[in-house]
Amino acid sequence: MKKVIKLLPALVLLFVLVSCKDDEPEKNPMLGTWVVDSYIYTNLPASYSIWEEYEEVSYYGESSYKLTFTETAYTRDLAFIGSPTYGNSTFTESGEWSMAEGYLTLDPTGQPIGLENSFKIISATGSDLIMSSEESTFLYSDIYADTVTQAYFDYLDDLLDTASAAYDTVEYINQLNTVLKLVNFELEHDFDLQAAAQ
Repeated sequence: MKKVIKLLPALVLLFVLVSCKDDEPEKNPMLGTWVVDSYIYTNLPASYSIWEEYEEVSYYGESSYKLTFTETAYTRDLAFIGSPTYGNSTFTESGEWSMAEGYLTLDPTGQPIGLENSFKIISATGSDLIMSSEESTFLYSDIYADTVTQAYFDYLDDLLDTASAAYDTVEYINQLNTVLKLVNFELEHDFDLQAAAQ
């Protein structure tokens, strides 16, 4: 019995140490530097089902897209290499971020770079961040995917070349408007962790 009484303080100390370790706050999985891996089209209208789960590595024409999160601040970098519109350039945006009810909100300070600032968080783990935003772009519907031939696309290319040379794009735009329609959908942004927060 005396041995048990002598061991009791050691057991209490061990219990306290183990209990304290459980009280450490969990690390926020958002913190760190994330680099986009791909974009996936989701939740399209039924007549655009060929685009469902369509994957792109560059939705904005960028060569890289990076997000860095600290406790309350963020930095977003969008880089272009050899872009017809932006050449070789990098756009940077900074500000504060917040999370509420599964949504991430970016609140830029200074000049925003013009991208979506509200995202639904789908998954945030130690190595992957998947979030979605509401987007719209011009797409052709399922019926055109089944009927439009390469010859028609070649015709559109010829129209564009002729229109560019003549500075008259009316016929080209008219043809595109018969095929392409503005479609709303959700765009998944799939990021990989580049560097964990220190």
